Amino acid sequence: METAAIVYTSGTTSRPKGVMVRHAAYTETGASFPGWIGLEGAQRLWACLPLFHINAQAYSLMSALAHGFSMALTPKFHASTFWHEARALEVTSVNVVGAMLEFLAAQPENSWVESSLRTIYAAPGPPPAQRDQLEARFHVRMLTGYGMSENPFGCAESQTSRVKAGSIGRPRQPASRAFENELRIVDPNGGDVEAGEAGELCFRNPVTTPGYWNAPEVTAATIKDGWLHTGDAGYRDQEGDVFLTGRLKEMIRRRGENIAPAEVEDALLAHPTVRAAAVFGVPAGLQEDEVVAVVVLRNGAASDEAALKAWAATRLAAYKVPSRIHFRDSLPTTATHRVAK
Repeated sequence: METAAIVYTSGTTSRPKGVMVRHAAYTETGASFPGWIGLEGAQRLWACLPLFHINAQAYSLMSALAHGFSMALTPKFHASTFWHEARALEVTSVNVVGAMLEFLAAQPENSWVESSLRTIYAAPGPPPAQRDQLEARFHVRMLTGYGMSENPFGCAESQTSRVKAGSIGRPRQPASRAFENELRIVDPNGGDVEAGEAGELCFRNPVTTPGYWNAPEVTAATIKDGWLHTGDAGYRDQEGDVFLTGRLKEMIRRRGENIAPAEVEDALLAHPTVRAAAVFGVPAGLQEDEVVAVVVLRNGAASDEAALKAWAATRLAAYKVPSRIHFRDSLPTTATHRVAK
């Protein structure tokens, strides 16, 4: 299976790497994606993510080519005009990243207008309660999943995962049934963990990347015995649904425990005044980290460090509550609207 393209990672935690994407990764993903999110009949897809991103390439463009859908391309995402654009373009489905949903949710109530848009695929997706509110407000069906340039297959929402906060579903399988997309969750020694126990998500299938362009050492560290080590931490529950807890490189070590920044960020984002949050560890000596947060408040909202700490303390174990919270007007982001830590 020859390489079709080189896609550079977003580089939110390290320097971008050139992912070699196989021809079959595009064709199998394009044939399968509509089924993963339940699209039926004729569709008009909307690609408002940049075309250098695997989402726009594999999920949108290749799906349109594989199924004969029409597609609308726009050079940039604009939250303030999103719904007017959707109506003018006559689209039925769109893919976004989680931060884009936050921008849409922050728009005035009268920003929504009736259109043909009925499906929004968002990764990461909002918690079930927030998703239900957005679906009712925007009159759409909203789904989530998990994928990456190295393996567009990843996971797709399941019937049981839909009601579970933080779940990314189960491993996606190809429409062709030509192979199995396998998932293992392993400990630092490479052994499989038990259900409910956190570890690193590892995938194996014939369409994962063969490696990184001109980076043999990085390739060898990432692909071991045919298994793609994603660097993402998560666990699988007794029903088989997978939960993502964060990046292994971002894990914070405090009081002998590992803390996933995403868990702390979710607690802060649940506060009605907080629009964006980034959490990270700062070395504090004795191989311990201090939990530090940076937040952006919603327009016109007011809060302070003590109030947010008190809020977090009702939702997190004491050792996970940030010791410092800083306030900023904005957070740096990548071209795909992810916070660049």
